[in-house]
Amino acid sequence: MGGMGASGPILNHHLELHIYNVASGKVVDNAKPTITVTSASGKLVSKVPIAVMIGVNAPASDLHYGNNVALKDGKYRVLVTVGMAKATFAVVVGTAAASMPGM
Repeated sequence: MGGMGASGPILNHHLELHIYNVASGKVVDNAKPTITVTSASGKLVSKVPIAVMIGVNAPASDLHYGNNVALKDGKYRVLVTVGMAKATFAVVVGTAAASMPGM
């Protein structure tokens, strides 16, 4: 369930991360990622508790990491760390998607 914001309920969004070995192209099934969501301005929104998941009736290659995250409409940055490797993704939720350029 999502929380309540000043303008109503905050919806849960499924955030998932697929991790592959660059050399082999195979899914990494023993990674220990961290996922942090911040606002576009850098304010911490969530340190995502990591769950290891595979879609219902999906093959083992669908293994992914993540969780549900309560986010209101807006622009976010998702920082992923796996060992020494880091990646940052720009994410737009809801009606803010219309104004995605210039994040």
